[in-house]
Amino acid sequence: DMTADVIHDLDEQAYHADRSTLSHSGAKVLADSPARFKWRLDHPEHKDSFDVGTLAHKLILRSTDNRIRVADAYDWRAKKWQDWKREQHAAGLVPVHRGDLLEASRMAWAVKRHPLASAILARPGLTEASLYGDDPATGVRLRGRCDRITDTIEGHPVIVDVKTTAMTGPASFGRKAFDYGYDTAAAWYSDLAVLAGLCDETPQFLLVVVETTAPHFVHVHEFTPDQLDRARALNRDRIELYARCVAANDWPDYGQDIHTIQTPRWVA
Repeated sequence: DMTADVIHDLDEQAYHADRSTLSHSGAKVLADSPARFKWRLDHPEHKDSFDVGTLAHKLILRSTDNRIRVADAYDWRAKKWQDWKREQHAAGLVPVHRGDLLEASRMAWAVKRHPLASAILARPGLTEASLYGDDPATGVRLRGRCDRITDTIEGHPVIVDVKTTAMTGPASFGRKAFDYGYDTAAAWYSDLAVLAGLCDETPQFLLVVVETTAPHFVHVHEFTPDQLDRARALNRDRIELYARCVAANDWPDYGQDIHTIQTPRWVA
């Protein structure tokens, strides 16, 4: 029932196939180019990129995906497994090999061994819940899918986002967090949890990050109130832009001006 505001067991494919509501990732594309956003709406692509990171997610969150099929091989090199992989994809299943499973298990085990991360994830709550809410200013229906929604011992709500990263250490992850839009995601999901009626106060948003390379170090992050305020302003602009594009049925591209290249900070 897509009219409900919190759906506990919505299939991931059904969630992503929704074209009638605005998600954070959609808003991010829209901010860059409404024309690209519209093109993607009209040309939905089916991705088979269910990778080690996605598998690690499932194991860390202990969520089931009954589409997963494991090949009795440690890579895809043999022709027999290539054919088998294609057959699984054609049947709408998710083929992985034992090497992937082993790597994902090591990441999940690293999170389990990390006292803070495992304590946060062990609190009672909802896993992979889909949230829907109407933006009060524009009436745009927003959506978001949270890895985990839980609370602190004192009863304050917490949203936990699990990330796998190829970057090493908290500092390098933190530098990239804004490029990837994790700040606007944090604001989007915490505000949506209130809109969906899941909680009365804005939840704390925590990122549980596990490195994809051995020994799979784990670090936990959050944004400052100032960073979240800035992110909220960006989200507001994006939601209003979406409302204008829908109302006018006009989805502009990059325009006819010559673009001046901006000097990156690292250029001396």
